[in-house]
Amino acid sequence: MFVFPIKLIWKEEDDTTFNTPVKVSFTVPKRAFPKAVQRNFIKRKMREAYRLNKHVFYAKAKENQKQYAMMFIYVAREPLPYKTVEKAIVSLLARIR
Repeated sequence: MFVFPIKLIWKEEDDTTFNTPVKVSFTVPKRAFPKAVQRNFIKRKMREAYRLNKHVFYAKAKENQKQYAMMFIYVAREPLPYKTVEKAIVSLLARIR
């Protein structure tokens, strides 16, 4: 799935591969942001947006007895404000749910 500036790749698991309902990963391409400071700052924004909005998705995953593996990929070529990143993550989590 894709909502600018984030692309989401996810997989649904039926068995109990891991202990939590969701495993999450965040990535920012080195080609677009050559400095680690920039990449880490963007990943920090993505993690915070996910942390503040994961509760609804977790409840649904536990209710359905499903487990998910998700990877959020930042695809924009410039750093964007936190609100833009948060809106994209909320939209992606709502689509999966």
